[in-house]
Amino acid sequence: CQRGRIETVAGWLEALGDEAVRADAGLCLTKAWIGVNTGRLEDVRRWIRAAELAAERSPGDRVVESGIASLYEIHRYMSGDVAGAVEAGLRSVERGETPWRPVGCPVLGIALFWSGRPADAAVELEHAVRLADSGANHLAMIHASAGLAAIHADGGDLEAGEELAARALALADERSLDRHWATAMARVVRGRALEGRGQVEQAAEEIDRAAELARRGVAAVEIAYSLLWQAQLGGASGAAAELLAEAHAVAGRCPDSGILSEMLAEAE
Repeated sequence: CQRGRIETVAGWLEALGDEAVRADAGLCLTKAWIGVNTGRLEDVRRWIRAAELAAERSPGDRVVESGIASLYEIHRYMSGDVAGAVEAGLRSVERGETPWRPVGCPVLGIALFWSGRPADAAVELEHAVRLADSGANHLAMIHASAGLAAIHADGGDLEAGEELAARALALADERSLDRHWATAMARVVRGRALEGRGQVEQAAEEIDRAAELARRGVAAVEIAYSLLWQAQLGGASGAAAELLAEAHAVAGRCPDSGILSEMLAEAE
């Protein structure tokens, strides 16, 4: 499974040693990618910078440049800077189709959604699904489908959103990626659909799971989004108020949380 491959690569790089890794920009980017998948944001930033330093010794490598932009895209998104994520994502796109582009392409689409551009986001995410499918990148397929699910749900088509969420979560189960933070938005959408059918207890369980996994991945906007919907299901209870306050606090630490701030304001 993909999780097993991540652990295998991480072990191999650990055995190689940091000094040897720092000499190769591609290996540095791989270390950054592992940090993304394990929720270690400081590691992501540190190894992107190491890749930049290594790349200075052989400038003009389009694949390395694409990788640096793609990893910056993900780092900025996880840090809650959706405008910065879009900027880095577009820079990666300019480098053309490289082995690193499928890594970042779902994040560009999701960041476009949070930037208030759902139509552009949907086009990018549909492309991301096709690209990930052709390369058997299951994690990218899951995250892209989760983003599409949120776009449909927030656009008023919860039925289509639930169908996309179910597809993402079925693939996550099949590939032993059900505990990955990239499933969080899909779980929120499924929870919303369950709540709409009056299955409140099951809905709360699904959205609680979404919040737990989002925290594990440290993607700030997705953490706040999950907390927002935990609060929505909590009604007028004290717990709901606390969850909403926590969502505001997480969003407040984001350099640019995009339309999430409007969602939180509407929930007041």
